[in-house]
Amino acid sequence: MNALKNPLCVGLLTTLAAVTIPVSSATAQLTIIRVNGGGTQPSATGSGNLTNIFNAACDWWERTLVLSSPHTLTLTYQWGPQSGSTLAAHTLNSQSGTPNRETAGTIVFDNDGSSNWYLDPTPCDDSEWSTFTQNTGNYGGGSMIDQSRWSGASGGAVGNTDLFGVCLHEIGHSLGLSSANTAFQAERGDNDVDVTSPRPFPGSAIPLNASSAHLAVSTALMWPSVGTGVRNIPSEVDLVSNAQISQWNGIRYRAACFEGCARYVPDDDPTSGNANVIPFGTSSPSTLTSTFADNNGVPPVIYFDIVPSTDIYLHGLDVNTTAAIGQDLYCDIYTRNSTYAGNELSSAGWTARTAGIGVSAGQGNQSQIDFNSGLYMAQGSTIGVAVVARNFLHRYTNGSNTYSNADVTVNLGSASTGTFSGSLFTPRTGNISLRYQRDNATWHNQIYQTVLRASDLGPAGNITGLAFAPTVTGRHINRVLTIRMAHKPANYSLSTTFSTNISGGTTVLTEVDHVWHLVANSWNEIGLETPFAYNGVSDVVVEIFSRGNHMSTGSSGGFHSSGQQRLYAYGWPFASQPTTGTLGSSGGLKMRAEFECANSGYFGTSCGPARADTVGSTVTGATYQLHIHDAVPSSGAVVIIGLTRTATSLTSFGFTNCIGWNDAAASVFRVTNTSGYAFHNVSIPNNPAFAGLKLYSYWANFDASQPGGLTFTNGVRGVVGTTLP
Repeated sequence: MNALKNPLCVGLLTTLAAVTIPVSSATAQLTIIRVNGGGTQPSATGSGNLTNIFNAACDWWERTLVLSSPHTLTLTYQWGPQSGSTLAAHTLNSQSGTPNRETAGTIVFDNDGSSNWYLDPTPCDDSEWSTFTQNTGNYGGGSMIDQSRWSGASGGAVGNTDLFGVCLHEIGHSLGLSSANTAFQAERGDNDVDVTSPRPFPGSAIPLNASSAHLAVSTALMWPSVGTGVRNIPSEVDLVSNAQISQWNGIRYRAACFEGCARYVPDDDPTSGNANVIPFGTSSPSTLTSTFADNNGVPPVIYFDIVPSTDIYLHGLDVNTTAAIGQDLYCDIYTRNSTYAGNELSSAGWTARTAGIGVSAGQGNQSQIDFNSGLYMAQGSTIGVAVVARNFLHRYTNGSNTYSNADVTVNLGSASTGTFSGSLFTPRTGNISLRYQRDNATWHNQIYQTVLRASDLGPAGNITGLAFAPTVTGRHINRVLTIRMAHKPANYSLSTTFSTNISGGTTVLTEVDHVWHLVANSWNEIGLETPFAYNGVSDVVVEIFSRGNHMSTGSSGGFHSSGQQRLYAYGWPFASQPTTGTLGSSGGLKMRAEFECANSGYFGTSCGPARADTVGSTVTGATYQLHIHDAVPSSGAVVIIGLTRTATSLTSFGFTNCIGWNDAAASVFRVTNTSGYAFHNVSIPNNPAFAGLKLYSYWANFDASQPGGLTFTNGVRGVVGTTLP
């Protein structure tokens, strides 16, 4: 029998429930079957119960030991009287196998009134304690964590013994450190645990208590006593000792429960850490400005030529308009593969390329227009450009002028009263400022790899989203964004060759003209199109391949980073992807891996004034709302709901530069109110089988002022889950 003592010998106890058997995934290797043996719950502080607390402790051990073959352990847990200062006792009931391991045991928690228990109703929430202490020691095989302890108790934890920590301790006996276990008896011959490969820290000799199956490391969970007002959790010393005795292959150290659907690399704080521009670089754009000394204007269309001296990516313009300050601006951008001159009054050769959205800064000032998707322009080409205003009039300057810098030349220009029609005015110098990036600009094209550790990812499951923590708010736009993920052995170290690290990988997202809506200092999800089936054992390499990085704010920024390993390359031309990169031991981005979390987000852009968002949760059994804003007041609006993202151009159907974001599995008609707002409720079935299902939607609004008489919003993505991240 292995007993844990309370040196202060105080208190009472708690409740009991029924038999609980965990749901095991297909790749689970340690399964603890939990059997409630009964007994009378004593008086205790806290509203928790033994069953929930014991289950949480079993889950912790299941997910922190790595096995080469499956093992099942049946533990009966119950209340019962213990003698003296004994808090709980473990008894080995059966053992077998090669290597020898316990197969059944009983754990009895004291209920005779001599133990003063704290029963945490949320054992995976450590909020009752204010201070976490993590210390290390070297036992001959390298420095390892030998203390993981919460202190600074508050509320019901003050002056009481934490039942969760005691459960963790007693289960630890059943996994190796048991005086009746023949594997332990063989190991304790020299009064220490001699750690050997393939377990981590080989060469370590972890000292054992001389008279019981405990460690002689006073800071460890498996020390023979525990004080009140603290919470001890398994350290690397505790995990490695049991792994060696029972011949488990390895460990996954954790400083917190594997709770919920979101796992963080390496922490869950989206506000701290340095800003890093790898791999989503957000440097300010380069510009080339003509003039804003206007002396003429009115027509809604201006024309000019762009001649790049190097490959560029045009993602916006500043224009001069007659619109009042603060008015929203909408326009369409057309291009042709030759000069505009002589082609202004014919649509032949012109292609609608993208919509532009901005806000007026007033006549004579530079009003910024951001493109919904950037335009790649090759060195040495001549590209004719037409800026067709939807709801404003241009101001310009009489005459013909040429402006240039080392990257690009602009030849201006002319104007017309209609889209490739009406009266032509030439020559005219458009008042514009190009907003662009050189294709080989420092942060424009990047490839990045990092490792998600098995110790952070926890048990197996489908990863349906990755979230990052930006330092700025705005729309992040990529000409191309591809994310791949690959399993690698635990404790994997990145090679300097990208293909080596991602071999056998799965492409989970690949998009052209990807638009990602960001909110600073919070978790922002990139919704993966293909789930990644994590096996629960391996590390995972994540590769992010980003071309044409751009932020709609035009400002420098980045994403919060921490001490993760990374491999990266940046500053390469569009057609010259490198095969090797620079290896860094730190600087990797903070990341949240989402395992079928209930989540929603926005993507893409609208082709007019209306926009879409969502309110509420996509948790099973809940209802969330799809909203349209800034639509035509008291008009018709249709929400289109689907299961597949399609991103289909609607230009050929007469809706210039508009996108149909998803298939039309269902559609619902609504009438907007006097503010141009409408909503539709979506109810999620209360069935966990729907977890991971993606629901896409966007709105069409009847708007006679827009091309084709309809305008379309950005897209909304909802992922159904049983819990929130």
